[in-house]
Amino acid sequence: VQGPGSLWDQGWQTITRHASLLVAHQLPTLIQWPLSWAPALQSGLYVLLLLALLLLVLYFICEPTWSRFLRGLLPMLFLACFLGFYLPHPMAGESTLRYLIPFWTMAAALLFAVPLSHPNRRLRGASLALLVVWLGYHAAGVVGYSLAMRPVRERHHRAHQQLVDHARAAGLQTVVLVGDFHEISMACSLRYLARNDIRFVAAHTERDYTAYLQAEADTHVGFASASHESSLLRETLRQVGASFDWIEGEGFDLACHLSLPTRDETCLLPAAMTVRVDRILEGEAAWLVDRDLSTGCRGNPVMRGSITIELDQPRTIGAILLSGLQGSEIPDDQVLLPQTDPVHGGLPGAYALEGSLDGETYFLLHRGTAVFPVAYIDGPRLFVESGLPRQEIRFEPRPVRTLRYTPKWSKIGGASWTISEIFVFEDLGPLEPDWLAEVDGLAETLANHQDTATIGDRWISAQLAEQGFAGLRPPHRHLQINNPGYRDIVPIGALNRRTALVLRASLVPELLARWDDKTGKKILTQASGNGYYRVLRLAEPMPDPSTLPWIGPTAGQLSSKE
Repeated sequence: VQGPGSLWDQGWQTITRHASLLVAHQLPTLIQWPLSWAPALQSGLYVLLLLALLLLVLYFICEPTWSRFLRGLLPMLFLACFLGFYLPHPMAGESTLRYLIPFWTMAAALLFAVPLSHPNRRLRGASLALLVVWLGYHAAGVVGYSLAMRPVRERHHRAHQQLVDHARAAGLQTVVLVGDFHEISMACSLRYLARNDIRFVAAHTERDYTAYLQAEADTHVGFASASHESSLLRETLRQVGASFDWIEGEGFDLACHLSLPTRDETCLLPAAMTVRVDRILEGEAAWLVDRDLSTGCRGNPVMRGSITIELDQPRTIGAILLSGLQGSEIPDDQVLLPQTDPVHGGLPGAYALEGSLDGETYFLLHRGTAVFPVAYIDGPRLFVESGLPRQEIRFEPRPVRTLRYTPKWSKIGGASWTISEIFVFEDLGPLEPDWLAEVDGLAETLANHQDTATIGDRWISAQLAEQGFAGLRPPHRHLQINNPGYRDIVPIGALNRRTALVLRASLVPELLARWDDKTGKKILTQASGNGYYRVLRLAEPMPDPSTLPWIGPTAGQLSSKE
């Protein structure tokens, strides 16, 4: 690992990285036309640009006489014209770099305008004609697009206002938007319409989940979803045993007056909207710690280009799962909406991206925004279960050790992703039919405990929350130990007789050996579990915490996982 280097080196690397990104991905999107005309017409416009350059050359050759008034007026005039044309343009707000559009267009127009002061009448006429064509083309594009989108804007405004009115009439204080990313992105607009009387949050990131979990799931909290996805929301609420009132609107449906079976199950609703994977190979988490690509947000790197994952030994890989994807950077037209793409299995509420893995095609599932509760591996198939009929994705497992993933930029629009973890699934053969029943059996073990501590990977905590174990509190009161994602390390003194320790079975021997060797007596005992989990309890009263070691990853775990 190289040192940070000088400030000059860091600045130069930042400039070159952004410049390469601009040339590779952003620059082609800057030169776009307001109207989708035929390629021949667009080629003709490029010819006009070349003619403008020729006129500019002739202008300097002929050495015309300029007045100071025209010399200062023309640039200001065309700057005002093109800023006026492009401020309402639909491309203006899609990217921070798109503000360059009015400036390069203005520069092109100036090429037509400069020869207007030339004494040669034919040259002035030709430049004027080209300028009129250029201005007319862009003006028609802006006006035509604005008129075409006016009904859409009015429909969206009515839908948003109607949702705010329904939420206010139902006495809601918090409304959680779930489902379609395109509709979730309207949360800011809804907050504005609600005048801060109602708190709108988007169930699109873990931060939004936490924001909801900190609110109480009672009559003051509701769920809203786009009409074409409302059946998934309704089915999810029914699966967790919630009773609610359903209000159908124009574009949005609202679930209000929620009532859950118990107060401690408030964590079930957002948890049911994430994927639970039941079959994962040992050492499945490959953590990306390339700080040169870090976004500064929780230290998660941004993936642009290819990534390489080295496995501890050759594995028969079937599929990989990405979590932590920031869908806001994925182009809207490339996001696979629910049940619209049968090639990808029509995954309900999930983003499925197709990429090349070692030269073969694999499917990448975005865990963060999925609405379905269960996904698992069964031989060469990945099953997804939800309120809809079971969906299926087929793949061909094969032994690999090095995984190199290269996104198909033409397929997914050159988006960049923030990735916090990667799960690799192994072909483990047919799934035991009683596997889910075994996991449910942990409820009996945890029934007598008010708090639950987990050690190992973060997905253990998520799965326990999804199962709805009796006595399990919401995640903000749920102790997580040795979370490799955030490197949480807490002493064993946090445990007590009212606490159960849940961890992966493979970690049990090392953990017991470390604690028993340190204290000279057995502290923990295995209460129950299955082939994947173990639940540990205190065998004796808690000794002095100062005599116990800290729970932390070993050097081998750090090297293999991070």
